[in-house]
Amino acid sequence: MAKVIIGIHGLKNKVSKDLLEDWWRKSIIEGLSDNLNIKDCTPKFEMVYWADILNDKPLDPNVSDKNSPLYNNEPYLPKDISFIPEKNPIRKRLMNYFGEKIDSVLLNDDLTNNYQLITNKVMHTYFEDMAVYYSDAKIRNDIRQRLADTIKKHKKDDIMILSHSMGTMIAYEVLTHLVPEVKINTFVTMGSPLAFPLIKARIGRELNITEKKNLVLRTPENVTNAWYNFSDITDKVAFNYVLSNDYIENKKNVSVTDFEVFNDYKASKRNPHKSYGYLRTHEVSRVIWQFAQKRRNPLFYSIIATYKKTLQRLKDFIKK
Repeated sequence: MAKVIIGIHGLKNKVSKDLLEDWWRKSIIEGLSDNLNIKDCTPKFEMVYWADILNDKPLDPNVSDKNSPLYNNEPYLPKDISFIPEKNPIRKRLMNYFGEKIDSVLLNDDLTNNYQLITNKVMHTYFEDMAVYYSDAKIRNDIRQRLADTIKKHKKDDIMILSHSMGTMIAYEVLTHLVPEVKINTFVTMGSPLAFPLIKARIGRELNITEKKNLVLRTPENVTNAWYNFSDITDKVAFNYVLSNDYIENKKNVSVTDFEVFNDYKASKRNPHKSYGYLRTHEVSRVIWQFAQKRRNPLFYSIIATYKKTLQRLKDFIKK
């Protein structure tokens, strides 16, 4: 049985499929090298690309006019070695508090929107593609089908789904409704909006859940080994960054494991939602390596990485 990683991107227009796939692969390889001192050993990687369904032309790296709709202001860039993760204890406490309350504020008992004007504005400000996705059945079906077809093509393989942003909710829906018969070893979500009340309500309605008290969502039943969720708490798309409070384990006892990570992506300014930054975090690198090798638990690699960093700091201190 061969191993394959299937990636699905998120919100907004993208560069061409081939280039985006190449940049995701470079980010993965960079993370494995920097975090685990491992050369590229990843299995086959295939990108499910759907930006062309919503956009006539892809972003073009050769366009220098910043006012052009095809200008790409956030290309793949290697990690900035001067990046220092910030601690946000106050923000984290606030997000934990509001994350617990947001369902009761924004959802009525019948799963309709409370304060619909506010939720619609949020959707169109941060999730415009998502608004189109939910309002146009043909577009929604076309996007879903691309991922479903790719998964079915690899149904005899050992599969990891590597999803980002809006791609996480597309992946969740496809695994639940379109390919429930295909086993998925590892489901990875990065910068996910899956805990947003409006999205949970829509998922619930598709599952024929009509009341908030019955809104029990779970890990897709075809996920057999693990569901890992990675969030930077400064990522606005992943505002409610803990999914384990919203999705219970499936019948195989697979539940969400949440990781708080630091997304280091920076072009003209830092973007804690960018896929390239998520893909090269220590935590994502460990999970990819674990899947690729079927070896020790990711915690093992965390210990090794910490040991190497401590040793290097000691050597630097001695040199001084």
